[in-house]
Formats: sequence, structure tokens, C-alpha cells
Amino acid sequence: MHDFLGRDIFAFGLADLPNSAEKANPGHPGGAREARIRPSAYAAELAAAPLVTKPGPGKVVPGHSGDTLYMYANILRLGLLVAGLAVLTPAQLQAQSASPFPGSFTGNVAIVSDYIIRGVSLSNENPAVQGGFDWDSGMGVYAGIWGSSVEFGNDASAEIDFAAGFRGAIDNLHYELGATYYWYPETVVAGQSFWDAHADLGYDFGFSDLTLGIAYTTDDSSPLLNDKTIYYKARIVLPVAEMMTISAGAGRSQRERRTNYSDWNAGATFKVYDWFDLDARYFDSDDVVCGTLCDARFVVKISRSF
Repeated sequence: MHDFLGRDIFAFGLADLPNSAEKANPGHPGGAREARIRPSAYAAELAAAPLVTKPGPGKVVPGHSGDTLYMYANILRLGLLVAGLAVLTPAQLQAQSASPFPGSFTGNVAIVSDYIIRGVSLSNENPAVQGGFDWDSGMGVYAGIWGSSVEFGNDASAEIDFAAGFRGAIDNLHYELGATYYWYPETVVAGQSFWDAHADLGYDFGFSDLTLGIAYTTDDSSPLLNDKTIYYKARIVLPVAEMMTISAGAGRSQRERRTNYSDWNAGATFKVYDWFDLDARYFDSDDVVCGTLCDARFVVKISRSF
């Protein structure tokens, strides 16, 4: 299932699932999963960086083996927030539903062994803590905020996404149009934050759900490079049991000034009663620029929506 950001809620940035809680966020029913991040904007320098500590207290840069306390402190803080959200009681949620504000609110939290977007690790192959809130008007319009710990070759340690759009369905045909702003509040790299627009169109065959989509950003690298990128994507979801779903996804990144590449993934999502969802997935790509950050790997994610 996807969130408004097009992220796989069950599959940590993996293949997007159909309307329920996808990539990305369990609160995003049928979002356009995968409209997003400049995966390789900093992948190359991340892979090549020998990890050095910048002058400033506790700033960590990939490749450095010493001052890692800063990174883990950020993950711990976000983890504590996630834990707090996960223990919301039914009474609290019921009180929320009684709010005079129109529409409905949902939330999601997750821990993933590696935060991957379009085949590239944004957490330097380390675990990440994620979570978000979504609002659905009940009339197609939605908005939300989602965040994750990240580890780039600069000072950025967090990603915060703001998204809004419109989605709907005509019988078994479902569609979505939306835009997302990817913000890296601590980065010292000019132009790292960026906008992304996406469109998805899918059909629910009953035994499976197939969705095709496209994402576009005018600058997926920096103001100086001005690298326009178009990302074509496809995903299929097959429910095989009440508590299990199999899904797969593939995409193609076409970039104005950099090498084009493809990525793909496949895995299964298990619902562990009403406690949490467990997603196990295989990722790979043919990108040769980002080094080990886009190598084949197996990723596990535990998430909960409320």
C-alpha cells in the first residue's frame, strides 16, 4: 500500500502497493508510490567518500568511522518519536475521529534495514527509522508529511517530505495526481531539496492490481547541474492469502545530464495479526555510477499504521 508520497508502507521504499498503505506510508491509500527522490544525486560521492568528520561538533559524513554518535543520536530521537506514535490507544484514535475538522487522519511508523529509493540506498546501507501523518478529505484531495533518517555524503541526517494531490477510482480503474517536496533540513549542499510531480494509473483485476506511473522533477541534482529527470514505473500486487501479499516493481530513470538506469524489486508482505506488517524484499539495479549503494540486496521492514 502506498502513502500520498508514493512510498511503500510495507515495503520501505520498495515496490508500491495498491490503495491501502503504500511506500510509503500506511496512511496513504492508493498513493502514487515511487514519485521521488533523486537517488543518485549524491550516490557517487557517497560511495567514493572516505568518511571524514567535518569541523563542527558531531557532524558525520559517510566514510568516516569515528564520530558516529551524531547519526545514531538522530536515529534514536526519531525512534523514540516512532515508539510514542505506535502506542496510541484506540481511545485516542476515536477521539481524533470525533474532531470537527473535515476528513480523516492516519499515521504510520516503520523501521527498515536499508532505506532504498529507485534502487539506491539513501541511508548508506544502514537501518532507518521512518514515520508520517496523512489527511484524506474523503473527496479525493489528500495531504501528508513523512520523514526518514538518511545518511548522505554531507551533513544531511533527515529527510522530510510534504505531499498533496488528488486520487480517485472509476469502478476498478484507479488514478492519482500529486506533488511532493523533499526537504533535507540539515544539508549544506545547495539545491539538494527538490520538488517532484507524479501521475499513476492502475487497474484492479481482482486477483491482482497493476499500476503504471511517471514522475518528473525539473532539477534532481543541484541548481548548477539542472538535471531534469523522468522516472517511469510499474508495479503489480498479488494477494495470495488473507495475511500475505506478493508484489514486484520496476522503474527506469531517464536523466538529462547523467547515465540512465533501471531498477527492480520483488518481495512479500505479511500482516502479523493487528500488531504490525513485515515486508521482506530483494532490490537490484543496473546503475554503475553509485558503487555499492545500488548493488543487489535483501531488505526487511517492520511497519505499523494507525
